[in-house]
This record gives sequence, structure tokens and C-alpha cells, in this order.
Amino acid sequence: MVRSSKDAMDAALKSKTNTPGMCQKWTRDWFAAPSSGDQDKDGDSDAVDGWRHEPVSARHEGDRKPPPGKPLAFKGGSKGHGHRCISWTGGTTRSTDMQNGRYASGIVGFATIGEIEKAMGVQYLGWSETISGLKIPAEPKPPPLPPLPAGAFEVIVATNNVMSNPMNKHIVPTLTASTSTPTVVGLQEINPAKFKAAAEKLKGWDLCDIPAGNNYGAGIMYEEAVWELKGKRYVKQYDGVANISYTRHICIARLYNKKHKFDAIFMSFHQVSKGDDNNRKRMRKEALAILRKEKDRYVAQGVPVWIMGDYNSTATQHTSADVVLKHGIDHIYFWNGKEETGKKRATRVVDTKSDHDVFIARFTMKKVAKKK
Repeated sequence: MVRSSKDAMDAALKSKTNTPGMCQKWTRDWFAAPSSGDQDKDGDSDAVDGWRHEPVSARHEGDRKPPPGKPLAFKGGSKGHGHRCISWTGGTTRSTDMQNGRYASGIVGFATIGEIEKAMGVQYLGWSETISGLKIPAEPKPPPLPPLPAGAFEVIVATNNVMSNPMNKHIVPTLTASTSTPTVVGLQEINPAKFKAAAEKLKGWDLCDIPAGNNYGAGIMYEEAVWELKGKRYVKQYDGVANISYTRHICIARLYNKKHKFDAIFMSFHQVSKGDDNNRKRMRKEALAILRKEKDRYVAQGVPVWIMGDYNSTATQHTSADVVLKHGIDHIYFWNGKEETGKKRATRVVDTKSDHDVFIARFTMKKVAKKK
């Protein structure tokens, strides 16, 4: 049996270099698949042979939106051998002889289908559900969610540090492919102009962007059909120190849920990286003190409060939270409101093959019965 898509992606991520001209072998090795042989009888076993070996029924010819972890095929090139690689999350691929969307002989890196076509002079053929003619095993299905109690509703939030995402310049397809269920996403390190411009093109979403001059800050995106922006604030958490961190701000959005008619506060937060030097210790302490002060302000108002952030630590940072959820250094915290309370329904992780996955949390919410 060949490897699953996830296992093949794990293998591909471990590959940093490759033997030039061996893309077909490299790709099938990621899947632990046997050789496809010389299908066209031209004296070699190349990417074109790999494509011809896949059953017609398993091919998705011309489909430029393959699911992650599937073999892609191209034809043409300077010697007519075509090209083979593996699809990735966020509308990109992991490919031999490519790095950051450019041709790089002997380097395994990330590139879109279009970038491969341009760099290698090849033409995209499609993706397949098989490799070397063998079915790629399906990933196990997650267990079913517990049912919502009568009168309850759901709020789904997520956090993601896009700078640590290997396809960081593809932020829009990353969000649409990986976080299609959340309606609010806390983003960290999204400030550079290329991220901001891409995020603002995401149809049906709005970005609480970061004021000019704040490098690699935090932001919040929300689905406009679900939430209305009532206000936003940016609170400085510490001044930057050379070779440690940029000046950072907490992004705070007050959103109104149109269907269930309540206000909520969402905060996106990025902590300074770990370290024992005095500057880092001071900055971490200052940042948490300011964050807690801001959180307390809104908890006192009686509105539900979510904090989504990159804490650069696995320690519990907010012991007063009603819900504490952690995936590595990415945390989501929740405080009940006076009229709306919530509890964890489920969490989900979308593996972006970096130190920051997309961490998604589903909350079961209910209205507090008003006293007569």
C-alpha cells in the first residue's frame, strides 16, 4: 500500500534537496510508490509515463484546484520529460527544482502550478487519485460532533500565524482552503503590504488591518455575512528591540452577530519569542499585563471575549478564562458574557507544514435566561 496524502506530505516536507531531472522518482518516493515504468516506450520512465500510468478514471485533467497531498503532472519541458510534484494546502505545491516560486536546480520548495509552468516551460495536465496506478488511501474521518443542545448556537473561531506558513504569499487561498468554517480568524504577522493586499481581496470577508508602520502585527478577519464591525482598537503591547522583535500591537475588534444579536470582543495577540535575556522577559511581562488589562475592561462590560494568539509558549497564560484551548504555541481563550455563555464543542487543526497550523475552535453558545 502507498502512503496517504498526509504521510506523503510529511515525507515531501523532509526533502530539502533533490537530484535534478528525477522529479517523477522523487514524487513517487514521497508516496512510497513503485516505478511506473516506460509507458510510452521512449526509453525512460519520466513524469509523462507517471501520468499515463494513472487510470483515466482517477485523473482530474486540467483541474487547477487539487486537494492537498495528490500527485500533479505536467507535460513538455526542454527535453519533453514533463514534471511531477505534490499538491499542498493554500493552492500551492511542493516541488523538486523550485524554491519560492522560482526555478532552483536541486532544491525542493514551494510553487504554484502557474509558477512551475512559467519556470520550467511545461504545461499542466492535472492531478490523480492514484500514484503509479495505486489508490492513495483515504484519511480517517474525524468523529462526529456532539449535537447542539436545544436553543444553542455555534461560534467558530481560528488563529493562524501566516508568516510561519510556508506559502505565506498565498494567504487568500490558504484561508479559503484551510479555514472555510470559522467566521472570525485571528492572524499574526500579517502586516506586510503583500499580505494585507491579498487578505483584502478575500470576497465576503473584511480585515481589521494594522495601522501603517506597525510591522508584522496582528489582525482579525471576519465573515461579513455573520458579523458587523462595531469598532476596532490597536493597543501597543511593547516597543520593539533590535534583533528580538518589532513593536507589536494587540488588535481588538468589537463585532455584532447579526443572526443571534449580540456583541462580542475578539483580540489577536502575538507574544515575543522565548528567551532568558532581560529584554525578552520584560517584553513578555509588559505584553501580558496590557493584554489582561484590555481583556478585563471588556469582561467587566459583560460581553463574551475571545483571545486568539501566538503565545510562543505552551504555558497557560490566562488562568481566569472559562475555556482554555491550546495547540502548541497557538492559544485560544474565552470568557463568558453576562447574557451569552459558551463552552468548547470541538477543535480542529489544519496542518500547514510549519510551526503554526491553522487552529480552529468550535464553541457551543447559549443565551442566559433573563430573570423575570
